[in-house]
Amino acid sequence: MAANTFSPGPTPNTVPTADGRVLTAPEGWALLPPGDAALTRRVKATGDHWVVQEKKGRKVFSRGVWAPAATIHRIRGELEAERSTEGYAKRKETPPSHHPAYASVCRCRVYSQLFSGPPNGPVVCLISVVDLIS
Repeated sequence: MAANTFSPGPTPNTVPTADGRVLTAPEGWALLPPGDAALTRRVKATGDHWVVQEKKGRKVFSRGVWAPAATIHRIRGELEAERSTEGYAKRKETPPSHHPAYASVCRCRVYSQLFSGPPNGPVVCLISVVDLIS
């Protein structure tokens, strides 16, 4: 684990260090629970933070990120404003290129542009083989 990555401590606002000391979260810090990747990524990019992870067997589970509460609040507001824009909503409507629905839409567009009609016969077989190869 990195220098700012800790396991959960004995009380909710503490984390143990590698040398056995128990650190208390600084005054004004809050725990950002896991679940919103964009918010977590932006909070971690701003600077000081502690990542809390718990290892169970071979798996590692996130318990959240300790960071200044003002930073979390500010970035959460910025992210909510960004997510409320029309451009963001439109971007979320469009499926990504690796999504199966997007692939079928592209396939239909290719059929209609090449053959001006629904797919049938050897054309379907040829395009299906190309889909399997790529």
